[in-house]
Amino acid sequence: MNEGIIRICLRREDFRMSFTDVFPIVFTLTLVPLELFFFFTGAPLFILAGVIPVLLTVLSTLAGALICWAFHFEVGPNGLEWVTLLRTDHIPWTNVNTSRRVGFLGLDWLVIETSDSHSKLWLPLFVRRYHLLRDLLVTFGDPRWNWDQQLPQR
Repeated sequence: MNEGIIRICLRREDFRMSFTDVFPIVFTLTLVPLELFFFFTGAPLFILAGVIPVLLTVLSTLAGALICWAFHFEVGPNGLEWVTLLRTDHIPWTNVNTSRRVGFLGLDWLVIETSDSHSKLWLPLFVRRYHLLRDLLVTFGDPRWNWDQQLPQR
């Protein structure tokens, strides 16, 4: 951002994990152990090559859709709001102590530590509107955390 330019934005946006990024991980993490288990127990080939992959495709689709639907977050001028099935948490920008980008299971996350909690918020960066998420984090977030440098251009 250029020095001397003040950017004012009151926009709040809701973000959800991208299903196309979640599905392959859920599918792979369930398929490999089940295939190995049934292979070593002597299951017939039609079970290994047909039934298990089809069944896991359906179950992984449902699990991935549930994960993407149930967990979402909002970025706005007052901070981050994280929504799960059981509760909603709000983190004001002033409470952010540190943030760092982490890769886990092939997905990028932003790990945010706050001053009022010992827990860490793992903010998924694999969202459908990543450019908007990046823009809002750079706009609203504390410049001390170098959001612009931590978040890759895609």
